[in-house]
Amino acid sequence: MTHIRLLLLFSVWIFTSDVYSQNTECQLVVSGRVVDDHDRQPLAYAHVYIKTLNIGSVADSTGYYELRGLCPGTYQINVSYIGTILPSTEIELSSSTTLNLYPEIHPEVLESIEISTTESAEFLLERLDKIQVNSIAFEGSTLADKLQNTVGLNVLRTGSSIGKPMIHGMVGNRVIIMNNGVRLESQQWGSEHAPEVDINTVEDIEVIKDAGTIQYGSDAIGGIVMLVPREISGKLKAEVKLSGQTNGRIGASSISLEGGFGDAHLIKWRVQGSGTRGGNTKTAQYFLNNTGVKELNYSLTGKYNHKSFDAEVFYSQINAEIGIFSGAHIGNLTDLNNAFQATRPATPDTFQYAIGRPYQNVNHELAKTILSLKRRHSTIGIQLSRQYNLRQEYDKDKPLNDSLAALNLPALHLEITTLVGELFWRSHSTNKRYTTKNGLLTSNQQNTFEGRYFIPNYFRNNVGGYTIHNWTSSNYKTAIEAGLRYDHVEQTIYRRVGDEIISPRYAYSGLSGTLSTAIRTSETTTINIRGGHAWRPPTINELYSDGLHHSAAAIERGDTTLTEEKLNHISIGFVWRNRRSHLIIDAYLNSFSNFIYLQPTGIPELTIRGAFPSFDYRQTAARIVGIDLSFNQQFELGIAYILTASILRGQRDNGTYLPMMPANRMLHSIKKQHHNGLMYGISAQIVAEQLLYDADTDYLAPPEGYVLINTFAGKTFKTKQQTFTLGFGVNNLLNTAYRDYLNRLRYFADDQGINFTINFRMPITF
Repeated sequence: MTHIRLLLLFSVWIFTSDVYSQNTECQLVVSGRVVDDHDRQPLAYAHVYIKTLNIGSVADSTGYYELRGLCPGTYQINVSYIGTILPSTEIELSSSTTLNLYPEIHPEVLESIEISTTESAEFLLERLDKIQVNSIAFEGSTLADKLQNTVGLNVLRTGSSIGKPMIHGMVGNRVIIMNNGVRLESQQWGSEHAPEVDINTVEDIEVIKDAGTIQYGSDAIGGIVMLVPREISGKLKAEVKLSGQTNGRIGASSISLEGGFGDAHLIKWRVQGSGTRGGNTKTAQYFLNNTGVKELNYSLTGKYNHKSFDAEVFYSQINAEIGIFSGAHIGNLTDLNNAFQATRPATPDTFQYAIGRPYQNVNHELAKTILSLKRRHSTIGIQLSRQYNLRQEYDKDKPLNDSLAALNLPALHLEITTLVGELFWRSHSTNKRYTTKNGLLTSNQQNTFEGRYFIPNYFRNNVGGYTIHNWTSSNYKTAIEAGLRYDHVEQTIYRRVGDEIISPRYAYSGLSGTLSTAIRTSETTTINIRGGHAWRPPTINELYSDGLHHSAAAIERGDTTLTEEKLNHISIGFVWRNRRSHLIIDAYLNSFSNFIYLQPTGIPELTIRGAFPSFDYRQTAARIVGIDLSFNQQFELGIAYILTASILRGQRDNGTYLPMMPANRMLHSIKKQHHNGLMYGISAQIVAEQLLYDADTDYLAPPEGYVLINTFAGKTFKTKQQTFTLGFGVNNLLNTAYRDYLNRLRYFADDQGINFTINFRMPITF
């Protein structure tokens, strides 16, 4: 801890010395009024912000706003009003100035602007946490890395390279990932099955908690992670991204090319490709054997945009080979027990790029078509998608039979195909204070396997519909959103038992509903109240899994008697913001009947493939309660302090604790933005020890808490022809040795040690 105190003191000295050296260059103020250019009426409570600096202001009842703490430079001033993002205004700032903004918001102008209820929620319902992926602080990392510092969101990991988002203690099928407007469908039954997405195609990430999730599925109990692609301008341009990491000696690259046809660019297109190559990652003290990764991806996009008609086609393919830590696959019970007690694994402590057994081969394809007709106050359309996912798992040892071993076949070969069709209709009133979204959808999914058994072949069919209504009062101080959804799900299993094939059929039906209200009690304060009911059927793995869960290095067994999981949810949020501060406090209670969870049995099992810890799927009445806090303070000279904290408790109704619930955590960050494009900062991530667990219910007690120090710096350079960004960061700066409770491989090894990263991004306009 002495090193941490010295580092933080040193950081404070750097920031404060920089403050005094710059005098008043970053104390500029832009102020003025936001007025409708059509009728010259003030736009009360419009949101004025500079996206690149994360600085914003909510106008008062007269339309007056202020943006403080700015450095000299060129900025894009953005305005959003009633959920509508209006065209930005560029300003060349050399001194404090008055800038009145005159956006047009009358109905004729808004015909060409898409209305998003989630954008309205940003400044009133406050349910979105947005992450700007292309920030220099985040380049070159995985989806899990980009999400792990979001308040209320954790990552369930398997080793150093595989992670899944967890929202308010819920993971897997309870958290839906929307990739380019399509719900990601793959082998979702494993914590070690990382989402098959190419983060290089993503411009923004939006995390939606609680309300608004029923549009995407009745089982979106935890929330939604929206991966939003970059818009295609239609101009001929390219973009090059390069990144490197010292831990694992990982290199990654991405290139895209886009353009358009016609004077108005009615037809737009983009081609993109990326690749990643990495070797064994390293903890603070040793290498993790066989943890390399190879990835090769590409995507194609075409769009046709007309005043009254839009069309889009999209195709992407993900191809990955992922090494699985060999120290988790152990031959006998004695060695397994020794591995539990050892401080380091008994595997080679060397670096290599070669990926040996055990490993995974993954291929994922997504094809999407969307057609929509636009009218003055409504849009109607249809979206069709097909996803194909191939997963091959290779055990640590080849078969003893030489002829079979020579074939090098996977121990488990899984293929899943999903077809989805959705008919949607959206409309809004003339003044845009009332909007509605409606949809009907159907999906068909089939899964087949070859090799050893883990889950059976099955068909899954779903038919559903939803309606969501959003109303805002005339003074824009009250917003109400209500949604209702119905789903009917049928699952048919095909499984060989002896010489007979059995095919049990499961049918589930149910309603989901949400109701949210936001009341602006003053110009700086908003109170949110959200409630709802949701449900989801048990998944195939929860019902029928039986055997080695390969990459998690665990034996898992389902329970065919599991019933639907049901949730009643309520949360209360407090939002306070002025021109330089922003505070959000969100308290929530999730009350489950028949909550499904994976319980360690405490007794390892010996199989022909080795000795592994075992887990059973169980069901119980339970509660998950917690508080999320987010605070952002803007100081003079472009300095910002950000604090996020999450406290969570998961308990069964009998008072015992749920396993694999995230420990309490806190993140402190300080960043500095210069007018010349230079930005740097430091953060301290503090994770407490998970004390809320039942003794003797796990193979090892939860590990100790830890503190990680991370730093980053980056700068945007401009030449006469091009602009490029160079970023540099250090994760786990003090090379702390630690284990995280949410890492499924914590039984065997530490988490990742110090990691230096460098990132380069250059857009090229022809």
